[in-house]
Amino acid sequence: MADQRDDTAIAVTRPSWWARVVMQAAVVGAAADERESTRIARQTLVLGGLLMSGGGVLWGTIALLFGRTTAATIPFGYVAMTAINLALFARTRNFTTVRFIQVLISLVLPFGFQWALGGFIASGAVMLWAMVSIVGALTFSEGREALLWLLLYCVLTVFSGLIDPYLSDHVAFDAAESIRIAFLVLNLVVVSAVVFGLAIFLNTTRAKAVRSLEQANTSNQELNQTLSREIEARGAQLDELQQVQSALRLRTEELTASLERLRTAQDELVRREKLAALGQLVAGVAHEVNTPLGVVYTAITLSRERIEQLETDLSAGAVSRRQVIEAAKASREALAIASANAERAAKLISDFKRVAVDQTSEAVQTIELKSYLDAVVQSLSPMLSKAGVRVQSEGEPVEMLTRPGIIAQVITNLLQNAMLHAYPEGSAERRVALRCRLDVDSVIIEVEEWGVGMVDDVARHAFEPFFTTKRGSGGSGLGMHIVHENVYGALGGSVVLDTEPGRGTRIALRIPVNDTREPSQPGITS
Repeated sequence: MADQRDDTAIAVTRPSWWARVVMQAAVVGAAADERESTRIARQTLVLGGLLMSGGGVLWGTIALLFGRTTAATIPFGYVAMTAINLALFARTRNFTTVRFIQVLISLVLPFGFQWALGGFIASGAVMLWAMVSIVGALTFSEGREALLWLLLYCVLTVFSGLIDPYLSDHVAFDAAESIRIAFLVLNLVVVSAVVFGLAIFLNTTRAKAVRSLEQANTSNQELNQTLSREIEARGAQLDELQQVQSALRLRTEELTASLERLRTAQDELVRREKLAALGQLVAGVAHEVNTPLGVVYTAITLSRERIEQLETDLSAGAVSRRQVIEAAKASREALAIASANAERAAKLISDFKRVAVDQTSEAVQTIELKSYLDAVVQSLSPMLSKAGVRVQSEGEPVEMLTRPGIIAQVITNLLQNAMLHAYPEGSAERRVALRCRLDVDSVIIEVEEWGVGMVDDVARHAFEPFFTTKRGSGGSGLGMHIVHENVYGALGGSVVLDTEPGRGTRIALRIPVNDTREPSQPGITS
């Protein structure tokens, strides 16, 4: 049932009022940074003051019962002064001053109370209460200071003996001998109990302090041993760590050297890739120029043969007017054919020279981008025609200050990449769009083809060095990496790759219209 009591419940025992008083007294005047010896002296002072205050209340009451009102003010005064002194102690925590006041009143007032009661016999030697102050002085004072308090006690005792006859005759109240003996027994018993209690408190407290000190020493020794073992272990770990650090340092130096060799090798491969692209361009242009030059040679040869035949006929005098006209007409047609093919060859060589020279230079120049891209496409036309790729150039004229050689190299790599990867063998139409347009302070160059496109895994690695899907078919894996490095580094632009399997690939380059950086600036490749 909910209202039934649990007989097995553990009762909470509250401390008695005396225990609560002792606990409160133990913290009077306490300081956070006090030493153990100071704590014991402070608690002894407070406890002695409280015990003597109990005696003061007892003797003040007895004095009132016997009609000695004036004398009763002395023990009650002691209680009041002790309360004030302890309150001052709790507020100021000034142990030296409070100790002096408490010892002084504990020593002097019992003698004053004895004199007020009429001397040794009438008071039952109430001066014995001053012994509590002497015990306290010996406990929490320096040896020299304790001797001074003891000397004062002896002086007051001798003085009391000297004036005792006068007090017995003129001040002592009339009391039965049994009452006087009871006073003496009371003083002896209570003072002995107080002194004994203080002694027990001191011994107990100091025993606890000694045990705590011994435990602390034991703990310190164990801690020192543990610390020593920990230091040894940490020393061993430090040695191991130093060895590991040394090994890591050597490994780092080896890796740094290897990385430097790899960078050198990569730079060499990139340089060779550039030269290989330029070599392909040279071979294609040479092949393309060979055709118009052959036509020029053939036309000039035919024209020369007709002229030589005409000279022979003229020398023989067997030339008609019609033969002269036909020979002139044939020569004119041959020269026209030769002239047209020579112009074509000159245009191819001019475009090739411009692009080839630009690809070996990073000089900043002002160009008209649309016509420059047309020249790049024209220089690549032999290679593109051989692969069956048709480039559709679109866009608007854009004046820009840039590094045209880097742009030529980037466009060359993109068109070569489209020619190699976009369309599979047997594709009927191989078309690539090359566009350019102005966008605020940048130009956008797009290269788009409608080939096989890239899957996500290939697209993620497209710009990484040495990554290619045509490892055994002429792919080096450096073309798109060179594009990425040149656009971000040399041109200070960005690249966006948009691709999807079966839809094709579009690569958009964003390049600043005005590039005023120095060629030696970090990020610009050579």
